[in-house]
Amino acid sequence: MSDMIRPTKEEAMEAVKTLISWAGDDPTREGLLETPDRVVRSYNEFFEGYNIDPEAVLAKTFEEVEGYDDTYS
Repeated sequence: MSDMIRPTKEEAMEAVKTLISWAGDDPTREGLLETPDRVVRSYNEFFEGYNIDPEAVLAKTFEEVEGYDDTYS
């Protein structure tokens, strides 16, 4: 892993506000007030796989395979 310091949630939210301003809108406008939080939460969801052990996911097997057919028609 790198030695990169992860920005705080508040810093990420400020970055989103900066992007909104850069796009030409007002981040303090009523319809955008909650947008930075929504964007940061969505990024957490998008990248949550980085915190999952792939070996644990790939080790999962299924016992009930009766009737399974992996051939294509």
